[in-house]
Amino acid sequence: MCRTQRTCSLITLLSGLSLNKIAGADVPFCPSTQYLKKGSTGLINCSFKEGFFAVLWYNSTDIPNNEAVAVLQESVKSGIGYESGEFDVCLNGSLIIKNVTSQHDDIFTILKLKQELSAPDRFFTTVVVVADSISTFPVIEQCKQTDEMCILDWKQHSDVTCFIEDAPFIVSLALFVITIDGDRNISSDFSVTNQTSRITSSVTTRNPFLFSSSLAMLTCRANSPLGLLQENESHTLLLDEPVDWTTGTPIKKYFELGSNLSLNCSKTLHVVWQVMKGFEDKFDIILYATRTENLFLNNYDDVYGLNSAWSLVASDVRVEHEGLYRCISSNGIIDDVILYSVTLFVSPTTNHPVIEGCNHEQYCVIDAQSEGSITCTVRRIRPWVKLDVKTFNEEPSIHFYDKQANTNDNGDAYDISLTVKYRVEDPSKKRITLECRALGGYEAHFHSSTKFDVLILTGKNVVDVVRI
Repeated sequence: MCRTQRTCSLITLLSGLSLNKIAGADVPFCPSTQYLKKGSTGLINCSFKEGFFAVLWYNSTDIPNNEAVAVLQESVKSGIGYESGEFDVCLNGSLIIKNVTSQHDDIFTILKLKQELSAPDRFFTTVVVVADSISTFPVIEQCKQTDEMCILDWKQHSDVTCFIEDAPFIVSLALFVITIDGDRNISSDFSVTNQTSRITSSVTTRNPFLFSSSLAMLTCRANSPLGLLQENESHTLLLDEPVDWTTGTPIKKYFELGSNLSLNCSKTLHVVWQVMKGFEDKFDIILYATRTENLFLNNYDDVYGLNSAWSLVASDVRVEHEGLYRCISSNGIIDDVILYSVTLFVSPTTNHPVIEGCNHEQYCVIDAQSEGSITCTVRRIRPWVKLDVKTFNEEPSIHFYDKQANTNDNGDAYDISLTVKYRVEDPSKKRITLECRALGGYEAHFHSSTKFDVLILTGKNVVDVVRI
């Protein structure tokens, strides 16, 4: 029974016309078998080019005794299924099922009219409703049911398994490693489990590192009919960490607090960046990326990024970014590991140690007694340094003792001072050149030494600064 006058007129017209078979017709993208997941919104693809007059959908092959469930006529939608809300129809002619049930497991007939009085073309598609528990992509077991690329810390002698669960038939699966020389099949075993017409297909590899030693990109590829899966591939990066990766001398890198960090890495197919901070005894992953047909990047910390050369970058770096950084890269065959030791520095208030009693605009000379004390200070500096006072030429004529060091931690920088007592052992010495030096590997970022002269007085204890 017709529900609308427009639909009735169209069906009456069709009853007097013969049906063209698809041979010689304008064949659409309309697969003969399509798979829809129970409980989901399903799309039955039957996409026509623009310029048609009408498309009619029937959930039966018996057209004379059934009414169209959905009709698209000159961009106007109708039909009993459309009006009830069960179906919708796209402007390209494809059918939408609002909620897929087992009743939609049927053969659908599609009629297309190019013009109002033309003979319709006829198409068929079989809809197979699959269980709502079916995998929508090949699942790599260790990746915890995610369709995004994951990274796995591979343990030697452990298997990597990929599966499709609760499919209506066996799905062919294979595991590949992606290399610069192409994809290499490393599948070991393929198995099938059948439970009450629900089939689980799985594939396993025992050794994903047949072609590389440290980093491998593994792809699980399914050969499935169109529509059964949302994605036919899943990917994972496998990381095999030899013990000797923590050995070797790291490249020292200094960055000023608040500046931009950049650490180079080999530009190749796959990369993993890690960091070890503070008192930790293991590396944590910052980000990982692969560059095959497309760039994939998974970033665990938004502070960091990756530039086009695979370099790790960060802006406005803070104290918490200090640590040991490691880049592991691979083209699937050759691996490379680069280790960096990153230290942040803060330029001190003055770019040299300050001697108490000195005006450092010129070379400093201090008048002093044969016994006394000298104080040397560096303010607001990072990293921490150790101060020491000694004679410039290693003269034995003066003895230093009772060194008192003091450090104030200001959060991102330190105030450091050293007070040392001295005694002149040689009374004939009237002028001695001394040096206050900062020790600690920071020499490249400020003048780590200040030289000054001490004039030994024989009279009263007067300290004065003499400019020369």
